[in-house]
Amino acid sequence: MHARFIALVFLSISMMALNHQQVHLKTVRTSLSILVSPVQYIVEWPTKMLQWIGESLTSNQKLLSENENLRTRLLLVNAQLQKLILLEQENDELRAFLHSSVHSTDKVLVAQLLSVDPDPFAQQVIINKGEKQKLYLGQPVLDENGVFGQVIQLGTFSSRVMLITDTRSAVPVQDNRSGVRGIVVGRGDSTQLALVDMPITADIQVGDQLVTSGLGEVFPVGYPVGVITDIKENSGVQFSQVTVTPTARLNEGHLVLLVWPQFVKSRLTPIKTKLLTKKTAKTESNKNAN
Repeated sequence: MHARFIALVFLSISMMALNHQQVHLKTVRTSLSILVSPVQYIVEWPTKMLQWIGESLTSNQKLLSENENLRTRLLLVNAQLQKLILLEQENDELRAFLHSSVHSTDKVLVAQLLSVDPDPFAQQVIINKGEKQKLYLGQPVLDENGVFGQVIQLGTFSSRVMLITDTRSAVPVQDNRSGVRGIVVGRGDSTQLALVDMPITADIQVGDQLVTSGLGEVFPVGYPVGVITDIKENSGVQFSQVTVTPTARLNEGHLVLLVWPQFVKSRLTPIKTKLLTKKTAKTESNKNAN
């Protein structure tokens, strides 16, 4: 056994020496390498395949991870963009507020809408200002386009506002063109108001702008309320059916303007100011007429 091992070692050394010295064995080596190449390829193929699969999985996982990171970044960017859009809208509203109240001597305060009453028959919203900011019952509320409503319930840090389209609301108005006075009441529809008890002989036209008249000493004088959009005269009836579209954006925006009119500050303590509803508006209108 040992002799065979020694013989094989001696043979191997002899062949290596011969291979080193004899150039003509190069052709034999080349031929043998060609014959052995398929075997080497077959032997190496599983290893290379496993390596390729591993690299593919790693690359795919990396792409999925990068894709997820990009989606997250895109979501954050979109959220920031939405916030910027909202801030831009609020800035536009604030500019409009400043523009609309620049000639007014009344004290004003900007408030934000917190929620809208889900009851379709109650045109009301909640704002983020209350008794802490010295609000009072009946306080007029505006937006950048016109009369929005009035405060009907007070909390410490929030208040409930009744929109001018609420069925209980009434606003004394004056036709900006002819000077005709009347009362605009809500219909429970956020897109329509009604100019009530208007004689068919009154000088009003479709397209006339109605502004607050100041009667009743609740709403300041001269703020836009709505535009007359329809006048119907029924035979045998002495009053016209007048439809008014509110100028305030009752279903849009996030900001409103609270107003402390001069006559309220000089005449009444805030908490005793009455609400201006249909009944009180008619009473005040009759008093002024007499």
